[in-house]
Amino acid sequence: MAPAVLLIGTLQYHLNVMGHDGLHFLICDRRRVNDAICRWLLHGPHGAPLGAMRRNHLNHHTGFGSDADLDRQYYDMHRFKSGMAFRRWLVTALIGGMTVPIVLKLVGSKRHAPRITPAPTTRQTTPERWLDLLSVVASQVWIAGACWFVTGWWYAYALLWLLPMLTVMIGLNSIRSCLEHAQARSEQPGLHSFSSHLLERFFLSPFNMNVHAEHHLVPAVPWHQLPALRRHLQSEGDYGRVTLYRSYLQRARLLADDCSAPGPR
Repeated sequence: MAPAVLLIGTLQYHLNVMGHDGLHFLICDRRRVNDAICRWLLHGPHGAPLGAMRRNHLNHHTGFGSDADLDRQYYDMHRFKSGMAFRRWLVTALIGGMTVPIVLKLVGSKRHAPRITPAPTTRQTTPERWLDLLSVVASQVWIAGACWFVTGWWYAYALLWLLPMLTVMIGLNSIRSCLEHAQARSEQPGLHSFSSHLLERFFLSPFNMNVHAEHHLVPAVPWHQLPALRRHLQSEGDYGRVTLYRSYLQRARLLADDCSAPGPR
């Protein structure tokens, strides 16, 4: 059962990463089509209202590195007093350690958004907010029905959908976000990006999420053009603010060693 939970959670995470492009209006040029895909196929099945996801994520881009960034809970390294504490967090994230904080973040994202300048594109009409709610509820109903119909188990929805989503999917997203955005004391302030091997790209960075610093520099570039953007920035000499790592594992080791080093964080 554990391999099934791992695989399903990873594939759910793939949908979530694809939904990231939708938050930036990059899946389709027509906003209504873009948002319909996100609402009904990508975010609704994960129980995430599109409006709350978009407010939170675009505010992350606007307020990155500041106290106003609601994603700071992923990458604030001051909470780890040792390398072992950081490694423990990486493991517990995969078994649901970040589920409650993320739910609270999404619920409170609208309330906290005015702390920084909100993007005009995050404004929603009342019908859109009701559509968000409907997409979440309707998605869970049909997924639960499909799980029951296919397996014959009344508990299949909880075991094969909710459990992977609340552990593996959220955990992979939390770990990736931490490794991409955290700042070690030994580093100069800047952005982090990764080469990554095939295994990492499957579990942590599908759809070129490892080309992450470049995405922060030019958020309007869709996922399939990010490698070309990297090559362009490197050829033009505009890559100075970016640190390129071989892998996420290399980055995790650096951050763990930094947590273990003496001195105040």
